Amino acid sequence: MTSKPVQVTGITIAVSSGTSDNGGASGPATTSASDDVLIGPEIDNGAGWSRPLHRPVELPGGMMLKTLAEAGAYILDLPEHIKQRTSWRRATDLLLKAAGGAASVEDATTQIEHALFMERTLLLSQIAR
Repeated sequence: MTSKPVQVTGITIAVSSGTSDNGGASGPATTSASDDVLIGPEIDNGAGWSRPLHRPVELPGGMMLKTLAEAGAYILDLPEHIKQRTSWRRATDLLLKAAGGAASVEDATTQIEHALFMERTLLLSQIAR
């Protein structure tokens, strides 16, 4: 199998080309992250996490999320108290389902945008106090 490791904000993901050296189908993507990993063989069909988001999502600071894997890595890097917010838990759920083919990438992208909007709104409300 030919694969190319990709570093995505602290998580290494092996992105498969779709075929192995012996002509068979490649296996799922792997990661070197911890136990609370969003990305793993039980939900990845080899292409799920490399799928592009419905549209690129701009993060505070100008960085862009372009794939399901990048979005998953971003969520994993959030502080635990933020990950536990309803908007991020919903984004995580939809992201997992989109990578596994059980939800649309568009829905996952929209929920990530919503969670980011909620974070900005919360931050602005705290500043205004």
